[in-house]
Amino acid sequence: MKNNDIGVLASSQEYFHVASQFAKKTLFYLISGGDYQCNKDFIDRKGNLPESFYVMLIQKGTLYIDMNHKTYMAPKGSVFVLDSKIECCYYAKDNLSMQWIQFGGITVQNFIDLLYETNSKNGPIFQLDDLPAMSKKFDFIMNMFATNQVNECLGSLYIHDILTSLTLLNPLSQEGTNLSMIEVARYIDKFYSENLTVKNLAKGCNLCVYYFIRAFQKVHHCTPYQYLAGVRFENAKRLLLSTNLNVEEIGNMVGVSSGSNFARSFKKEFGYSPTTYRKYGPDPISDISPHA
Repeated sequence: MKNNDIGVLASSQEYFHVASQFAKKTLFYLISGGDYQCNKDFIDRKGNLPESFYVMLIQKGTLYIDMNHKTYMAPKGSVFVLDSKIECCYYAKDNLSMQWIQFGGITVQNFIDLLYETNSKNGPIFQLDDLPAMSKKFDFIMNMFATNQVNECLGSLYIHDILTSLTLLNPLSQEGTNLSMIEVARYIDKFYSENLTVKNLAKGCNLCVYYFIRAFQKVHHCTPYQYLAGVRFENAKRLLLSTNLNVEEIGNMVGVSSGSNFARSFKKEFGYSPTTYRKYGPDPISDISPHA
């Protein structure tokens, strides 16, 4: 389908795909795409479009983007990544060639957040180190559109591959990330009794939840929630043996507001109740019933 927008030349093509319900629920799914040849009059705007994302591969010229009160330049060999909930205007000042893909998916937002966070210096612009390799990925999707033979599973794989390739261009400093995750663990060790949530811990590191969990798990070999639960259990066991506080009071002291929730979680973790642990101590007791 040809595009008649101002600044988009007649040789350009635009494609559309209606995704299946299966694709919308389980995949990164294609919505539309285009192979644009533009002149200096080209301009387009996006914003307030929920669950819609774009990647634009610049093959010739420069695309200018006004976004978040800044102006970015995407030269040849770069990719512009757009979360279309964000209002922006993009345009050309000279001849421009680009391919673009619009897509969605229930987990795409996590990927886009990660891309923005790992590329804070250049915002939504990713400078490629291998333009031909990225062009092949875009060409494959354009060919599916052009031949009206969109394979939704293959499309999802290629979108995922494109986003993964962009993520690897600007990885966060491994040393800095590891240090941050060690500091998070120390914070949990100290403030485990507070109302800690993974969301708030991630926010304190200026990371999205998705990337925060991955980074923490890489350093500590468990999720933040598992680490927090482990710290709480260890301190609960110490209090069970060293104090006369009841189970509910100990639960409150280690950050679990409900005594019944604490007792249930404790039993699920160790196979016996807090009361049984207090009675028999830390050494394995062969005659303790797992249902005690």
